Amino acid sequence: EIANPPESWAAFETRLLHSQQAIFGLEGDTILVVSSGGAISKIVANALGVSHAKQVDLQLQIKNASMSTFIYSRRTGGFFLNAFNETPFVSAKTQHLLTYS
Repeated sequence: EIANPPESWAAFETRLLHSQQAIFGLEGDTILVVSSGGAISKIVANALGVSHAKQVDLQLQIKNASMSTFIYSRRTGGFFLNAFNETPFVSAKTQHLLTYS
């Protein structure tokens, strides 16, 4: 346990939810968001509706520099995971360079 953590888990989750809602309000059809494995796994967990324990499992799978994509429907308010943890820029020859969250 970290003494005097800078942010509680609940505060982190709330901050991510507010950020997600702010992103939903942006104009444009495609929006790029760059973040860390912890934030990405929480947003993936939100999209899938899974538990905190499953979110931790997701986080441990995230490859550094991977891409995950989501679809948000302004019309219905639906938020969906489209792709998770993709690394199309990594070839078989360079796969050994991958590291995980």
